[in-house]
Amino acid sequence: MWCKLISVICITPQIFILSRLLKYRAETEKFFKDYLPDEMFIKLGSAERILFRKFRESHKIIESKEKEILILQDQIKKHTKKVKKLKTQIGNPQTDSSLKGKMIAAENKLLEVSNDYKFNLSVGIRYHNYKIKDEKNSKFYLRVTAYNKKFKNIYIGGDNKVKALLKEIHHSSFDEFNKIQLRSELLLLYTVYTRNFIWNNNWEVFFESKHSVETLKKWAKDLGNDIYRW
Repeated sequence: MWCKLISVICITPQIFILSRLLKYRAETEKFFKDYLPDEMFIKLGSAERILFRKFRESHKIIESKEKEILILQDQIKKHTKKVKKLKTQIGNPQTDSSLKGKMIAAENKLLEVSNDYKFNLSVGIRYHNYKIKDEKNSKFYLRVTAYNKKFKNIYIGGDNKVKALLKEIHHSSFDEFNKIQLRSELLLLYTVYTRNFIWNNNWEVFFESKHSVETLKKWAKDLGNDIYRW
């Protein structure tokens, strides 16, 4: 009885160690391959060795990629929770306690001030003789529409007049600009001009004024680089 007990005590650690040696590190994975002792591997043919190495290498790579996937999936869960939390904080504009609700409430109280600066500008090209649509015959026109839908049309002039206007204000050549580029420059210039005019006056005065090219030049000269602040 004693000997049997001793034999069990002596053998059990050996069995435990042996079982660990025989277990491949990814035994539980789908692509499990039993550990091959060196003696068995050496007896394999060259083609079989190559295949076995490829199998083992591929298995390690797959295992590494699967671990990386698990990490990424965990990060996705965390980010998803964070996104949900942020959306909740932003909230519904109809809810007064949400950020959107607070923003809308503040905006509504500022409508009397902000409405004056809500306007639309469009630049169109007209031909004085619709039968002859060439560069010399085309003219630029501007339409300014206030928040209350009231609008004013402003005549600007042909390409050369626009280029001369931009050159005098910006102190650089616009000779190579095409109509699309000139249109963009005019939109920007008249936007800042209109904003500044409303700041110093109001829409009633704006619609009563002519806003000629010469008026625009004088305004730009008086403000200098401050025109870019508007």
